[in-house]
Amino acid sequence: AIQKGKLAVIEGKYALIKIYAEEKDWHQVLAWYDSVKTVTPDDPFSLWLVAVAQINLKDFEGARQTLFRLLQIEKSSNYFDIASEMEIRYWLALIDYYQKDYNKALSGIGFVLANKKAADNNNYAKNTLDWAKELKEKIDEELGIK
Repeated sequence: AIQKGKLAVIEGKYALIKIYAEEKDWHQVLAWYDSVKTVTPDDPFSLWLVAVAQINLKDFEGARQTLFRLLQIEKSSNYFDIASEMEIRYWLALIDYYQKDYNKALSGIGFVLANKKAADNNNYAKNTLDWAKELKEKIDEELGIK
């Protein structure tokens, strides 16, 4: 792979996807992934950005599939961290919220809140916990619960 320059190409493409995501050019994020998925199909960072793009493009079923795949990859990793699962569960809950499946969304939020202890020493988990609390407030408001 190094001899043919594939790794250098992938590194350059990582820089591109960050730019596309920052610019919220979701179609380009998906096009980027199509160009690298044969080399790095299970890269967690790529899959996460693909899911975010799919959510923003309202491809909720595609995003759900991507997130479940990402969760499977994360859980089988030696580097698995509960904060990662918390964030994936939050994004799945957000999809459920957009699809007005509030009970399912509340279940996902429940997972995040039940693991709030993980947020004590992890900024990613703290952010996810805050997002989950905000989403729960939105759902409670929509359901007329105070």
